[in-house]
Amino acid sequence: GLDFTLDWFDIEMRDQVQDLRTDNVLQDEANCRIGSTPTGTAVDGNSPTCTDAVARVVRLADGGLYGVYVNPINVASETTSGLDLTARSRFDTGIGTISVTGGYTWVDKHEFQQYTGDVIEDEFAVNSGFYIPKTKASLTVGWTGGPWAVTVHGQRLGRIASYDSWAFQDIEPDSGIDPWVKATYLYNATVGYAFNELSRLTLTIDNLTDELPPRDPTHGGYPYYNLSWFDSVGRTYYLQYTHEFGGGN
Repeated sequence: GLDFTLDWFDIEMRDQVQDLRTDNVLQDEANCRIGSTPTGTAVDGNSPTCTDAVARVVRLADGGLYGVYVNPINVASETTSGLDLTARSRFDTGIGTISVTGGYTWVDKHEFQQYTGDVIEDEFAVNSGFYIPKTKASLTVGWTGGPWAVTVHGQRLGRIASYDSWAFQDIEPDSGIDPWVKATYLYNATVGYAFNELSRLTLTIDNLTDELPPRDPTHGGYPYYNLSWFDSVGRTYYLQYTHEFGGGN
């Protein structure tokens, strides 16, 4: 009544297409001309990224900005590795059949190099400018008994760097200031009733506990959370009736 899979993934991508962003090019150009990042990390003005960024920014004689050339580029490389675990169990009880499915992903590394010769960036570093979780987990518990079927699904998204996490790299660990947006949880539920083999009614509730997106106090603009991972949709209900025609005897 139990099966599980454990996978190790190790992926290397080369020459993938990526759109350049104007704000990133301007930040790179500023770092390259100044010789350091806002946190004081030294920047090599002769690196491939600096050479490219400076060439893309056109300035007037007085230093004012005239324009920025952006276009899709081929990224030198991006690598990632980690573990995927899935486990499933199903067993009968006196009150019906219970099924349990769990999943867990742990990413060991995720590195990025924009141009050959650039420094390889760790996307999990607190000041990297990337906002990705190191772990994800989910658990689904289902019960069926007669015409009834109930499923509860929960998922956990590991912590991600805060929007201005680069500003925290020199802060002492016991300062009480956290450069991370803590792990978040989301729950969904489904209740179904089968009138017969051809007709059934299903009620689905997403975001069962009506959770709000985690507010990032370092995010300077509305809506003050990471739009890549969260949305503002609260508890949502769906009622669906399904009937199959021509399937019976």
